[in-house]
Amino acid sequence: MNHIESFARQLDDAAIQGLSMARISTHGELSLDDAQAIQEAWMLLRESRGDQRVGYKLAFTSSTRIKELGLTGPALGVLTESMLLDNNSTVSLAGLNHPRIEPELAFLIGSPLEGKITPLQALRAIEAVAPAIEIVAPRYNDDTFSLPDIIADNCSSVGVVIGAWREMPADLSNLGVIMEFNGRPVQIGSTAAVMGHPGYALVAAVNQLAAYEGYIEAGSIIMTGAATAPHALQPGVYARVEVEQLGHVSAHFV
Repeated sequence: MNHIESFARQLDDAAIQGLSMARISTHGELSLDDAQAIQEAWMLLRESRGDQRVGYKLAFTSSTRIKELGLTGPALGVLTESMLLDNNSTVSLAGLNHPRIEPELAFLIGSPLEGKITPLQALRAIEAVAPAIEIVAPRYNDDTFSLPDIIADNCSSVGVVIGAWREMPADLSNLGVIMEFNGRPVQIGSTAAVMGHPGYALVAAVNQLAAYEGYIEAGSIIMTGAATAPHALQPGVYARVEVEQLGHVSAHFV
């Protein structure tokens, strides 16, 4: 077993057992290419158990965060079947390390996207859109991890709750977003926080996949990135996210 497979198995074990582990970069320099290889090896482990890929998630889609981290674009993680949670479901936080949630948009892709595409081509490929909640919780036991650590950890993604699919609004660029905990607003924002327009996040995902000879298949789900800052979770929270023109999505956390 090489070091890529070893770290992938450590992440997999931590996720399954609800444990945390030392960040991978404590073992030596971790390049972005190695981080991507670890993420891919981990997803192959999931697939070997029948947990098939269903799409992708973007992280660091805020232009401010991209600049702070010195990135050329957002980071990309993978969605698998086991990560999809029903709207208004009850979600256990047991075994999750510093769990948080983010309000997002989810895209359902109607036709394949690959290679160099324009924002207009990306938008035309979207079959439907929905309000969504992403649950994030790093598998590491401290909060000083690097960008490669985050990518290896599948961008800290644990699961997603997706609301009802709807037809695309005429304009996605500045829809209001409110996230409530037990009826109290905790975050207020706009889809404009997602790279200025969530469609640009989809273009970024296609571009990143093309660098590894990948593409987005028809039927894929794309989580476009947070429309507000993430908010810390604790048991007993009923979270509700409402997106202008798109309705709401919710989950009970225990």
